[in-house]
Amino acid sequence: MRLLLSALLGFALLVALPAHAFIYYSEQNMPLNGQDKNGQPVGMAVELLRLIWRELGEPVQPIHFMPWARGWYLLTQQPEAVLFTTAHTKERDPHFLWVCPISYSRVALLGRKKDAPKVTGKADLAKLQIGVMQADVGEQLLLNRGVSPLNLMSVERMDQVVRQLIMARTDLV
Repeated sequence: MRLLLSALLGFALLVALPAHAFIYYSEQNMPLNGQDKNGQPVGMAVELLRLIWRELGEPVQPIHFMPWARGWYLLTQQPEAVLFTTAHTKERDPHFLWVCPISYSRVALLGRKKDAPKVTGKADLAKLQIGVMQADVGEQLLLNRGVSPLNLMSVERMDQVVRQLIMARTDLV
């Protein structure tokens, strides 16, 4: 019911305000959203947004791609900002006007097969270095569950997180 209410409120807002009254931000997060080799917006969420614009009779709007943390910051500074796609969590719920779910994901910790540490609880995480994307849902979930910021290696982009793991600078991502 709550999800339906959020979707209806979001749709009402989209109908009440012209699409060009918003500034659209996103990150490189394929296959949902990103830029192709020519810098054009692509992905499932981008196509969904274009369908919404077409349904509302609005022209296609520019989408600004940037690291997640910067988009999150701009969202807090600009009332007309739209940030997509965004993982819906209990902690994030009051900070957004949610339009609709696009997909479901599961957040998990991953390590290198040859030397991945065994984690059975939070105490095990306190001994490890964990690579995360700055302000991303993974970082927020770990912090909200009491993992120390000293155990997190926070970077701007997912390719940097993966590179840190491959180079054995982190134990998990």
